[in-house]
Amino acid sequence: MEGGSWKPIVNINGYGYLTTSDAAIPVTPTITALQSPTGSTPVTTGGTNGGTPIKIVGTNFPIDGSLPADLTDLLEVYFGTVKATIKSYNPTQIIVDSPSGTGSVQVTVKTNGVASPTGISYLYDANLNVSLDPLPLISFSPVLKNKLTLRGTKFDAAKKSDLQVVLKQKLDGALTYVLPVT
Repeated sequence: MEGGSWKPIVNINGYGYLTTSDAAIPVTPTITALQSPTGSTPVTTGGTNGGTPIKIVGTNFPIDGSLPADLTDLLEVYFGTVKATIKSYNPTQIIVDSPSGTGSVQVTVKTNGVASPTGISYLYDANLNVSLDPLPLISFSPVLKNKLTLRGTKFDAAKKSDLQVVLKQKLDGALTYVLPVT
């Protein structure tokens, strides 16, 4: 070890700041790729309605876990100027669903107010929006295991594992059923 004055640098609660005894040093997040949450397939385009699941790969994201309610602004993801909802994260990846939008935008990450110096382009394409044909009035029971057939356009069979059918009770939405897709 060379001579001189050495000061320890430590991670404060894993929220992206390092400190010495003199001052806090911001840590800059970097983004290297936008991928499918279940693999490494690039995801750079999605429908204008939003909802495309995306894994943001990079470095200097907060430690595993969930941010306390009073610290949720310490990790933010933006598609252009629209803030995305973060589903999960760890130091090298963040899972989000794309918000709705139009055109080409830059995806950026902020930790403690420090933004990634460059973003990755993401293109909203209305031709990718899934549409669902109207459903007939039916009585459905998960207990009886009725079969529900949904018809529409732009369903991607290759991404069947990403599809989810959610049924909510019409009156107050208190009862929710998530059905497997077969």
